[in-house]
Amino acid sequence: MNINIDVQSLCVPQNKVRGIPCYMKNLISAFLKHSKNDYTFSFFDYGKERGNRKYFYTNMGFEIRETSIFENNNVDYRLMTKAIGDKDVSFFGGTKYADYFPYTKWDLLHLPCHLRIPPNLNENTVVTVHDILPIFNEKTLTYEVDANQIFNNSMEFLRDNNIRVIAISEYTKEKLIEYYNVDEKKIEVVYNGFDNESFYNETNKEMLETYNLSGRYLLYLGAIQRRKDMYSVLKAYEIVKEKKQNNDLKMVFAGDKCKQTDDFYKLVRDSKYSEDIVLTGYVTDEERRWLMSSAEVFVFPSLAEGFGLPIIEAMACETPVITTNQTSMPEVGGDAALYVPPRRPDLIADYIISLLENESLRLGCIKKGIKQKEKFSWERCSRETEDIYKKMK
Repeated sequence: MNINIDVQSLCVPQNKVRGIPCYMKNLISAFLKHSKNDYTFSFFDYGKERGNRKYFYTNMGFEIRETSIFENNNVDYRLMTKAIGDKDVSFFGGTKYADYFPYTKWDLLHLPCHLRIPPNLNENTVVTVHDILPIFNEKTLTYEVDANQIFNNSMEFLRDNNIRVIAISEYTKEKLIEYYNVDEKKIEVVYNGFDNESFYNETNKEMLETYNLSGRYLLYLGAIQRRKDMYSVLKAYEIVKEKKQNNDLKMVFAGDKCKQTDDFYKLVRDSKYSEDIVLTGYVTDEERRWLMSSAEVFVFPSLAEGFGLPIIEAMACETPVITTNQTSMPEVGGDAALYVPPRRPDLIADYIISLLENESLRLGCIKKGIKQKEKFSWERCSRETEDIYKKMK
């Protein structure tokens, strides 16, 4: 089969390759390693103003045939958001996506990002839906369908047209059915994988010394984003420090700063234990592996996730995991993680202390985590995705 993948969301700086771009990068890499299909990759870059081709090459990390890449420099892809938000504005005008890439031919189009599904799309199409977080209310922990009309329009178009849907978790599938009445028969669940060549137990003392981490530490790793609830991690750490007087335990927050989190950084600065708190900013996959491998506990109390890849990555690095019992996290963590309700730093602190003091509990979580991570791989994800392609011939 000739399959084209829209890689617009992968044309970003390297420090933005997380979530959906990470999924795209790893899925494509797995396809190109084993697949007999012919793959091409398309994106828009109006006037070449962004340099998306360079971003794509850099993020993939290996050479891809020039003839496999289709680039449109005449259309401003940003207009698509306007078209989705206003159904009277047409981006594709009832034509095929392929019409924007002359002299191309493919049997199937895969849109790996569900956030901008082109209106009036009229061809054999698969869409990966990662979550319905655009309508998630972080204050009430509920979904509000009226909260994001652009997203709603995309989901309604997906629902009302002959498009096959890949959901990355059973939870995501359930919510598509519940909130958007998508036909269950259109949806198949294909779990994300994890990069076992990048995530395994390996320590690096030199890297740790650059962050002054010669002793024990707890780790949060992910975007510094309100939905991830680093606030509860910080409070839990302070509780542990209060209960364990004069301990040398440090707290590491690793990840890029996102919008509306200035208050978190102020809380860190004002903390009684600020000298023991490390903010690394963006870290590479190598640094992620080293930080996870040497951490005493990985704490990931996100309020909502479509999948929750860092849970599996930490388990692969043989680190016990504490996460929330919400959305997809129990699905991903299985019986290997320790679970708490959202926004319960007191319970997080209790689990941290238990893992620090109870070697049997700690080793049990690590052993279960090693087994749990075997359920997920990008090779498996790619093969199951191609099984869906075959059904659409």
